[in-house]
This record gives sequence, C-alpha cells and structure tokens, in this order.
Amino acid sequence: MERFLYSKYYLYPGRVLDKHFNLLVEFSGIRSEKVIKALGEHFVYGHPRTEVCKKHSVTQGYLSVKIKKLQQLSKVIYEMKMFYNG
Repeated sequence: MERFLYSKYYLYPGRVLDKHFNLLVEFSGIRSEKVIKALGEHFVYGHPRTEVCKKHSVTQGYLSVKIKKLQQLSKVIYEMKMFYNG
C-alpha cells in the first residue's frame, strides 16, 4: 500500500485551501452534501474526523473511504501537472 505522508500532494487536515478542496470535490464524483461538508470541515478547517462525522451523520468508515479517494485524486492531479506546465 502506498503511503502519502510527507508528499507534496498529501492533503493535511486544516491546510487545504477552500478553492483547492472545491476543485478536488468537483473531480472526485462525490455528490453527497453531508459528506462534502464533513470533508470540507476536516480538510479546510482541521476539525477532527469524529466531530465532523457526528455533526453531519456520516459514518467514520465511509468518511475514511472518501478521504482516501481525495488523497488518491490529489496524487494523480499532482502527477499530471507536468503535462500542463508551459
């Protein structure tokens, strides 16, 4: 299994800009408003997973799956950037 820690593309809770998060969600295919809100509060504002899961009625297991999906998407987009550098 690939590790993301300390990689340039890793999404750290509380360190993701709102615009960056919204673009990732747009590409991710995640459509559930409650999941998007929970993910946003976690990645953009740094709120703990347990807190956002409880607040938005999302199971921790499901949120973990979506977090992994966003991490993988971030990695793919980071790897694609060389094709768009002028």
